[in-house]
Amino acid sequence: MNISDLFIFESPDVPEMVELREKYSLEKVIAGKKKELDKFIALRNWIQTRWKVHGYDQIPEKNNSLKILEAAAEGKVFECWYYATVFVQCATSLGFKARRLAIGINPACVRPGNTGHIIAEIWSDELKKWLVMDADANCHYESEGIPQSALDIHNIWVTH
Repeated sequence: MNISDLFIFESPDVPEMVELREKYSLEKVIAGKKKELDKFIALRNWIQTRWKVHGYDQIPEKNNSLKILEAAAEGKVFECWYYATVFVQCATSLGFKARRLAIGINPACVRPGNTGHIIAEIWSDELKKWLVMDADANCHYESEGIPQSALDIHNIWVTH
């Protein structure tokens, strides 16, 4: 079964996705990469160049990568929500299936006000699984050399 048979995703052909892909030459960002994981990493690395530091600026259009990237070009700096949104929408514009996830732990275990994080997961046809891409921390997670999904990470956490 194909992942597209199970979920409905935004089309890379909607006008906003076409504009995002063309305005930022996203096909060039992943050009020359043979493996999907390398393409995902190249896209994540590109996002890291859009604003210099993690910050807490806000804009009303926090679900619109075009607006986020315009604000970043004007000097705004953003937190994990914005990184994940830009990653998901840029990946979508390139024809990949991606989603934003909120992850967290028991609020009693961490400092007040910081109980979670927003990440992205992207579907790999090559690996036949979701892969976590944390565009804010500019990393992904592997176990024994295999990229992990959020569920994989959860299962490792609770069993180890």
